[in-house]
Amino acid sequence: MITDKSTKITQDLIDDVKSCYMGAYDETQDGRFHVSELAEILPTDENFLVIFRKNENITDSRDLLKIWKKYDTNSSGYIEQSQLKSFIRDLCHGKKEVDEKKLDEYAEATLKICDRNNDGRLGLREMSKLLNIKSETNFLSQFDEKVKNMSEKEKRRHINRVFQHYAQDGGNELEGERLDAFISDLMDTDSDMDMSQLELSKKSILNFFDINRDGKINLEELAMCLNVYKGL
Repeated sequence: MITDKSTKITQDLIDDVKSCYMGAYDETQDGRFHVSELAEILPTDENFLVIFRKNENITDSRDLLKIWKKYDTNSSGYIEQSQLKSFIRDLCHGKKEVDEKKLDEYAEATLKICDRNNDGRLGLREMSKLLNIKSETNFLSQFDEKVKNMSEKEKRRHINRVFQHYAQDGGNELEGERLDAFISDLMDTDSDMDMSQLELSKKSILNFFDINRDGKINLEELAMCLNVYKGL
């Protein structure tokens, strides 16, 4: 570490330090620091939020809603501080020892960073920020421009692709967290929608497009929904 303030910072010195760090921590040898590699560099008390993002399976609204359903145990529409502590405890399990005092510190620090309205809990969009889910991962919005030039045959293939993306396991209907994930993307994950607004949107969509009134959305119903909202 450079401690002499008189030391001149040259590009050669920067390149040398960079080379040392890359040699020690760039496990994938791609010339970049991935989240898991960065976590090895940062001091313990400064890298706890990095742990949230080390799981590369957390990428979009489907993963967000799975996590939400698991930790919003009282279906309040918010992740309270006690539920946030459970989330942190599970994520840290097997990675680092975290006692109750440290859990409190981590939960408070997380709320300080992500709780935009300072109500002492996390809403849906605040949880999305915590998990570092970017607006560009919205599966539906990725195709907004392409849809305009699609033929009818291409649109039909695209509708099937959208359905399979949210159904995941080849199911015939969207329900539960999978339906929530679709509606969250449909209403734009970059907005400030919270769970209560998501529920209202779901009721509205089911009211208009759930033709057989089974509380689910099948392929044909999804096609009608996308036709109205996305011009498909």
